[in-house]
Amino acid sequence: MNKFYKHYGLTLLLLILLACSGSVLAQPQEVGRILMATTGVTAQQPGQAQRELARRSPVFVGDTLRTPEGGRAQLRMADGEMISLTANSQLVIEAFKHQPDAPAADDASVKRLVTGGLRTITGAVGGEGYRVESRAGTIGIRGTAFEVFSEQGNNLFVRTQRGNIYVQNRFGRVEIGVDMPQRAAQILSVNQPPVAIPQRDLPDFFDNAFEEDVTLGLAGEQEEQPADRVETPVPRTPGPMLASLLTGDTENYAGLVAVISPGPYGFVVGGGYGGAFFSSSITSTENQVSGSGGTDIFNLQSVNSFDLWVESREPRLIGDSQVEWGNWATGTINGQQEENFSFAWVTATQVHTTLATLPSVGSYEYTLVSSGYIVDGTLDVNFLTGSIDVFLQEDGGEWKGLGTVRQFYGSGIQLTSGDGSGMITGRFVGSNAEGAIAAYDLAGEQGIAVFDRTESGAATGP
Repeated sequence: MNKFYKHYGLTLLLLILLACSGSVLAQPQEVGRILMATTGVTAQQPGQAQRELARRSPVFVGDTLRTPEGGRAQLRMADGEMISLTANSQLVIEAFKHQPDAPAADDASVKRLVTGGLRTITGAVGGEGYRVESRAGTIGIRGTAFEVFSEQGNNLFVRTQRGNIYVQNRFGRVEIGVDMPQRAAQILSVNQPPVAIPQRDLPDFFDNAFEEDVTLGLAGEQEEQPADRVETPVPRTPGPMLASLLTGDTENYAGLVAVISPGPYGFVVGGGYGGAFFSSSITSTENQVSGSGGTDIFNLQSVNSFDLWVESREPRLIGDSQVEWGNWATGTINGQQEENFSFAWVTATQVHTTLATLPSVGSYEYTLVSSGYIVDGTLDVNFLTGSIDVFLQEDGGEWKGLGTVRQFYGSGIQLTSGDGSGMITGRFVGSNAEGAIAAYDLAGEQGIAVFDRTESGAATGP
């Protein structure tokens, strides 16, 4: 009898342990984090209770995300994709697989839009592994940003902001995008094929769905505001480029505090040196400019610290940013006296040191105010799509380049001319990005540039 009970007890214990280990193994895979959620946004695993979501809440494979009337949510997937859900939306995370060191062919990101609206800037997962599905049709990408809206899966309306996508169902397939004749598409019912259409032919309810959701940014909060959930309506948050924007500036999907830095910050270039200074403010007096904590740019010799004797100084108020710049400065670089070179420098207050504080919409032209030896120049910036078209003119020719705001804030936008290649990098200044400061390297010649925004060029984007 005792042997029976002992055997029975051991068997029961083994079954319990197996059940427990099975439940651990069955834990869903975390694939993203919530950046912002209004009250009432939820996630639900099949057969489980709803979870109310807040900032930094995890998102798992199998989750159905729901936003209520008037609600909004933004999330970041583990591959860097940024997703914004409009009110009354329902999105299912069907599958996700991404390992940075694994072949791209192994990646997968499949989502199903049951109803509502979705805006996204895609991340590392692309190609055949990326799909957004609905009952009416499927969307695939070739590296892009787009918006999609569906009414209970009975129809599908799509608009591209960057790159190209395809929309297909069993009745046909169309491709739309910046390189295509049309940038929008529709499927009017589950029994009709997709059709490429002009953006102006999208229904009013499409634009209405995204009207209060014009951004796809990293919705951060001040540290002194401990609440991790914002109330409806959602305030406007930083712009869309929002977004993927700061892949390198976040860890574990933590949100950012979107604060314009008072500065002054700026650039110092010349003599084969290049430095961007954003870790500490630059000190400026009547005759000297000094700073430390710099980072290198354009693969030039890094300027970690500098103390320059100012030969010229030009001030200008751009918006609420006090901008100053000069050329032909000499002095100490990295603790070494550099009398054989002259340096150009520019500083500004009210600097957008990260993309998180930039405008979310608007297309503007920034015109050159001053530079070392560039005689004319413009930056055509679309904050909705995050694109920058650069034109610089010097006595010897023209330099042109097309890039993104993210590149402008990063390693730089590549420029080309008959004389070779160049780069330009910079930061926007002023609370409303009324200006920009920049540093450039044009075929080995370094300089700084100051741009002022042309207000008459303002627009609300496509």
